[in-house]
Amino acid sequence: MSSSDLKTHHPNALKTYSWPLLKRIPVEKVGKYFWSFFGVIGIVLLWAGIWDGIGSLPFISNPLISLIVGICMLSFSGLLVKEFNPLNSSEGQKLAMFNHITRHPLKHEFHAQYYDNVQKKHLTVHGHHLQGVEKDTYLVLHENNKEVFVPIRRIKKIYHKNRELTTVKHVKDVKVGK
Repeated sequence: MSSSDLKTHHPNALKTYSWPLLKRIPVEKVGKYFWSFFGVIGIVLLWAGIWDGIGSLPFISNPLISLIVGICMLSFSGLLVKEFNPLNSSEGQKLAMFNHITRHPLKHEFHAQYYDNVQKKHLTVHGHHLQGVEKDTYLVLHENNKEVFVPIRRIKKIYHKNRELTTVKHVKDVKVGK
């Protein structure tokens, strides 16, 4: 029985045999999914080509040599050192700075700026509100008899008076009596 026979015998016959999920996906998104899938296949094929191409080189086919060459490449590029050094990242620097500011005798002279996603504006954190750092992730502030938690990753700039601080050394250089 052909599809034209189905239409003549029963008008809703093709709707019965169609896949219901296709009706829910908008036509505009089909193209997006197609190109996303197309890109994933491209990445897989690129990786397969690199894997087979470089793996067929005589000196790289030895796993020990391949490991040594890979470690050397990561070391020279700086990725190996950056990934495993927590204080090398900007968040690590900020964390170390806030740990020093929390214990600093002049912490009331420090302040930081961050963008609040809820209020959709830039806000200032004053040093005298700073209670500490929790789980190496959040600043704990005491404002208006409430504890407020600010993610360290949202902090954009840290200041002493009006001078921007970028390293832990700058925080340590702030002396009492200056």
